[in-house]
Amino acid sequence: MKFRVPIELKERRRYICVYAPVSKSDLNKALKRRLRELSGIKGCGIYRFTLLSLGNGLFLVRTTEASLSALLTALLINRYEDFPSLEVRGISGTLRKAEELCAVPPNVKRRS
Repeated sequence: MKFRVPIELKERRRYICVYAPVSKSDLNKALKRRLRELSGIKGCGIYRFTLLSLGNGLFLVRTTEASLSALLTALLINRYEDFPSLEVRGISGTLRKAEELCAVPPNVKRRS
């Protein structure tokens, strides 16, 4: 029997579109290291994320709404200390919209 979790109890997913001309493993290690520095070992268990590679230095960071602020802080610190060319392109609640954000070239302004 499959148990159904009510929608109110599920954590909402968020997707962060990131451009970084580094490998997936380097970015993953850097994010984990920064989260550990910010919130300790306990924070690494609370703030979960998954890194998805889209190619050409584009990544999607899949996380929850509760972990969003900690991950954005970790990305900001990584930008200023490790990867100066790292760029956060946008945040979305759906995978389709996140892929659209990543498809827009960096110098072109998006229409709202």
